Formats: sequence, structure tokens, C-alpha cells
Amino acid sequence: MTDSLAYFVASVALYLVVLAVERPTWRRQLAVPAIVALAYLVRPQFVVLYPAYLLALATTGAVRPGKRLARLWPTAVSLALGMLGAVALVARRGADSLGDYAFLWRSYDLGGVLRWSEYHAADLTLYLGLIPIVLLPPALVAVHRRAKNASRPHAAVLAVFWPTTVLALLAAGIYASTPAVQDRLYDRYLFFLVPLWLVLGAVWLHEGAPRGRGAPWRPERCSSWACWPRFRSIASSSTTRRSSSTRPGPPSGCSCSSGR
Repeated sequence: MTDSLAYFVASVALYLVVLAVERPTWRRQLAVPAIVALAYLVRPQFVVLYPAYLLALATTGAVRPGKRLARLWPTAVSLALGMLGAVALVARRGADSLGDYAFLWRSYDLGGVLRWSEYHAADLTLYLGLIPIVLLPPALVAVHRRAKNASRPHAAVLAVFWPTTVLALLAAGIYASTPAVQDRLYDRYLFFLVPLWLVLGAVWLHEGAPRGRGAPWRPERCSSWACWPRFRSIASSSTTRRSSSTRPGPPSGCSCSSGR
């Protein structure tokens, strides 16, 4: 039941974040910290949505001197109040301020965090069914092209996509790298990213599924299921030492091009 509620709240939060990045009116800016606070109460890992929102604002060029920066006063106020509240709470209660997640109050090994973030990235790939991963390069190119043509919705989706995905993977890696977790993957902390990936693919299809000429990565030549054997061979070859003369070629029936 909590997963269903978490998915709903996170999806609404992502939608409001994209709206606020697209057109940062004072109402939309105030709605973001409110919905992120609600999402945090449902699942603390959703706190990454607020720094993702700040990074998205910065990447869209909204944070600039002058009038554009002045209109972001609701975001500045919410950020200042949030930081003051967090500092006061940590100064007063220390590790207990994290509640049931007090075990996260510890030092971390950067290599371990990155390794577990990589594991969760692979888990997200399988969770999405590989197809959005195959479509990612041309989809990003299509959305970026529209964003350069002054399309605010496309620029907002692209700006929110990357920081949200990266921060969510890092949060999952941090959590999974702790001894209390017992070496487990937690896709429940990543499934809220699925709407972003599906929207990106839908935008690409809406644009007519454009592909760059001469691009080595062609979705129509590399369906996820046809290239699954190749995916396994690449994964196995990365963990075993093989000479170039004995490395297996692409399996029959798969015309996926692995251009460098």
C-alpha cells in the first residue's frame, strides 16, 4: 500500500517540479517545497526532488542576475527556511533527527556508494524493460533540439530528467552501501523515475521518431529483445579476460551497432 501511495505522490511532485521549471511563477515555486515535503513524509528518499528542482532551474538559465533571479524569491525563501530548519534539527538531535534512518548517520566509502549506484542503474535498466534505454540517445537529441528552439516544456523535461535520475541513483547507492541493508537492491526507491523516462520516449515518438543520419545507434535496428543475447555477452565479457581474437561477435539475428 505504501508503494502505491509513494508512486502517486512522487508522480504529482515530478509534475509540479516540471511545471515550476517551465514557468517559475510564485504559486508554482511555493507548490514545489510543499509537495516535496509531503513526498518526504511518505518516503524520505524523495527528498532528492528538491535539489533536483534547484539544479533544473540552474540548467534552464532561470538563475541569472536581474529580474529573472528576483522572481525566484519564493524558491530562495523556501531554501533558506529549509536549511535553517535542518541545521537546527541536526544541532539539537544529531543522528536521532533521521528517525528510523538514524543508521545512515555514518561515514561512507565513495567507491562503495558509486558501485551500488551502478548496480541500481542496471536494476533500473531491467525495470524499464530495456526499451527506454535503447531510445534514450535519439530521444535526448530530439528533446534537446526542441529545447534549443525555445520550447519551454521540452527544456523543462530535459532539465528535470538528468538531476532527478542521477540524485535518485546516488540516494539508492548511499542507502544500499550501509551494512544494515545486507547487500540488497531497492527498486522501490527508483520506480518514481519511470514516468520521466516514458515521457521522454513519448516526446520522441511525438516528434516523429527522428534519427540522426549516420548515427550508429538506431532503435529500429536494435530491439531490446533481439539484442538481449548481445547484452549478456557484453556483460560477461566485462567480467572475464578475453583476447580480441577470441571475443565472440554479435549473435545471429541482432544487427545492433556498437559504435564508439
